[in-house]
Amino acid sequence: MQNSSKKISFSIFSKNRAALSGLAILLIMVFHYFENVVQMGEEHIIYGPALLWCRLIGSIGVELFLLISGIGLYFSFHKNRKLLSFYERRLKRILLPYFLVSVPFFILRDIFVPVWELKQTLVEMGVRDVSYGKILLESSQGISKGANWVNVLRDIFFVDFWREGDRSLWYIVFVLAMYLIFPIFYYLVEVDASLSKKAPHWYLMPILFTAFFVLAFHFFAGSHPEIWDNTEIAWLRIPVFLFGVYWGRKVFHKENFELGDYLFLAFGFVFYIIEFFRNSVTVPNGDRMVTGLFSMTVLLVLALFCQWVQGAGDKRQGDNAFYSFLLFCGDRSLELYLTHVTIRSLFNAVDFKTCILWHYAICLAISFALSVAIHKLLSTIK
Repeated sequence: MQNSSKKISFSIFSKNRAALSGLAILLIMVFHYFENVVQMGEEHIIYGPALLWCRLIGSIGVELFLLISGIGLYFSFHKNRKLLSFYERRLKRILLPYFLVSVPFFILRDIFVPVWELKQTLVEMGVRDVSYGKILLESSQGISKGANWVNVLRDIFFVDFWREGDRSLWYIVFVLAMYLIFPIFYYLVEVDASLSKKAPHWYLMPILFTAFFVLAFHFFAGSHPEIWDNTEIAWLRIPVFLFGVYWGRKVFHKENFELGDYLFLAFGFVFYIIEFFRNSVTVPNGDRMVTGLFSMTVLLVLALFCQWVQGAGDKRQGDNAFYSFLLFCGDRSLELYLTHVTIRSLFNAVDFKTCILWHYAICLAISFALSVAIHKLLSTIK
């Protein structure tokens, strides 16, 4: 009895789910800043540390989101397996904030930013009559408002993600696709659980499923290289979502970490380190599926960190400001993701470079303010 109390329970993820989501979105924000610094080049004062962060940590916050999402979906579906009810709840949660943010974003980016770029070009050309110059430039370059509005609709409904690789809000279409096929993952996990009672086989099902995806990815990349190049950011993250669903069952039943779990995490960690040194110039580092394996270890470490932070606050018998901030970010993680990604994109589009720290600080301030307003609006609607 004494030994079992020392074991780490998978329930640590459900207890700290909001805080972990907060850490995930903060890691994404840090990565985006360092990514901008690396893109600027070696003249930036923190280029070296930024490059190291991109190589070592990269966009792992996305993988953490997918693990947490897989765990949460298992909980939700296991409690209520009515498909229509499940899809209704999930689509409302995703699509309402998505349309609130994406519609004005794509209108600004596809309609107004090109006009701004035209005016900047005219200034550089020395054309004083802006209206006349604009007509000349539009006629010579084939820019039309009608075409731009078509672009807006194509972007909102993810057409250009597949056709042209527009990754502005790729995560939304990916999550929607995962919601669609989630019941298949759920029942695979349930079948695997029933089989493992007869003959334990640690992580065999998700490993076999990942192997299937690797073969499918390889075939698809060879037969449809253009579509693959446009969308690989999503395809290669399907396995980590599946591992999240697999862990979801362990979390729901409050299982403890056993030897097989630790061996699997050690395998992912070692594989990631090998990939890190093998691809010494890759930004972000390594294959996305390798990063997905490593993210499982990172999620456990962050969960233990959250537990420690929460416990430290309890010992002081006062408010834990840092943990409260993580909860704040986690509760608004979707809204923060949408506003952060879109504001950053618009800033860079109008040459307000987010590799400059105070520019990025303004970007974050606007993102937080908008996310709070959207979250409050959605709460009122609900």
